[in-house]
Amino acid sequence: MGLAYHQRSGKPHRVSSGTNVITMLWTNGNAIIPVDFRVYDKDNDLKTKDDHFKDTLEESKPQGLFHGFVSFDG
Repeated sequence: MGLAYHQRSGKPHRVSSGTNVITMLWTNGNAIIPVDFRVYDKDNDLKTKDDHFKDTLEESKPQGLFHGFVSFDG
C-alpha cells in the first residue's frame, strides 16, 4: 500500500505497518464525536503532522467547539 509506513505502535509495543491518520474527536465526557480526520502522507505531503493538527484546531473554531483541553499523540 502506498500510504502504509513502518512505525512504532503503542498497543503491541512494537514496529508495525500502518497508515498515518490524524483524527480529531470532541467529547463531553460521555459522548465521543469525530469532528475531522486526515491521512498524512509523510513522503509526499507538504505539511507536517503538527501542521495538520494545527489546521484541525483552527478549522474547528467556527464550528463552536470548545477547546478547554487538547490532547495530541505526537
